[in-house]
Amino acid sequence: MTLSLLLIILIPLFLIPVFMLPSNKLTLYTFCATIGTGPALVLSLLDIFIPAIKLGEVIGSFFLPMWSFLSAKPTLNTQEIYHLSFFLTMGFMYLILYLISFFVINSFYIGVNPDIRKVSTIFQQIFSVVLFFTFTYGTLFIFLVETREILPLRDGFLGWLFQLIYQIKA
Repeated sequence: MTLSLLLIILIPLFLIPVFMLPSNKLTLYTFCATIGTGPALVLSLLDIFIPAIKLGEVIGSFFLPMWSFLSAKPTLNTQEIYHLSFFLTMGFMYLILYLISFFVINSFYIGVNPDIRKVSTIFQQIFSVVLFFTFTYGTLFIFLVETREILPLRDGFLGWLFQLIYQIKA
């Protein structure tokens, strides 16, 4: 199996809940995913657009003891280890923030359907599907592409796209 095939297989697994869930639960999951994605996205964008502060290396070196198995890989140089540590930390932060926000928001949001008497338009449904897919599958896609150096999968036919997102040095 390749990473490309895995990502294509995962698409239906993320789209099935979109068509099976009521709109209030889809909104709940989208909101929780937005809370999880927000800080990780801000830190990643700061790392990309302000390279002078080297935020990825700072966070990666700070959280490196948490991901100590990366240091045992002899094929990775120090910058790659910091990069992987940074994105593993961002993935961990996403999961923690998603779960915390899910438990907090679910306790207030369960059983309440604000759309009960409102007619939702096709545009609203399409927009909620796009947001849900972006904040769940999109986040997983970027995480897997950025950490593919430590995955036991080859790139596959989408390797050119993966190289555009994060170029692995030979």
